[in-house]
Amino acid sequence: MKYKLLVAEDIAAERSTLISILQAHLGDSLSIFEAKDGREALTLYLQESPQILVLNIEMPGLTGLEVAQKVRELDKSCAILFISDFDNFSYAKQAIALRALDYILKPYEESKLILAIEDAIHHAAQQIGSAQDAIPNTVHLFTDFKEENEGETVPSFIFQHIIVPEIYDALKQTKLLWFGRIIRQKNPL
Repeated sequence: MKYKLLVAEDIAAERSTLISILQAHLGDSLSIFEAKDGREALTLYLQESPQILVLNIEMPGLTGLEVAQKVRELDKSCAILFISDFDNFSYAKQAIALRALDYILKPYEESKLILAIEDAIHHAAQQIGSAQDAIPNTVHLFTDFKEENEGETVPSFIFQHIIVPEIYDALKQTKLLWFGRIIRQKNPL
């Protein structure tokens, strides 16, 4: 399986180097998207739903921390890593509060970056696995619903009874796009 990874870095040369490193070491495991600032990162996140984000802390438009905060509001399971020039306790504290997997200082060692991304891939795989385990229970709920609730629509049942992030994420991962459209209509991003 290829995991979607979004790199958000405002310095083009650093972004290019980071992506080259990732492609050289993990290219078979990743589909990489790139953003030049925080606003573009958030837009790409909403379009592509990557499982892994690598965000520079300081970027124009929205900072990496602001992007991570908005992503966390939508997705509790996304693996987030920060890269930064700043050895600032305040930034690190905010990263921890956002449940970041890592905070990597520039200049970083290539091996440490790769290890951090491998941890993020492992995290994403665990999230997908646990979410997919929830699907059989959801199917059972739909079967029970059909037998017991004639006249009520499935979307209304979903919104009233079983919208939980794990199920939504599992259905999103298994490409049941109609489900995602229903949720977005009810809960616009």
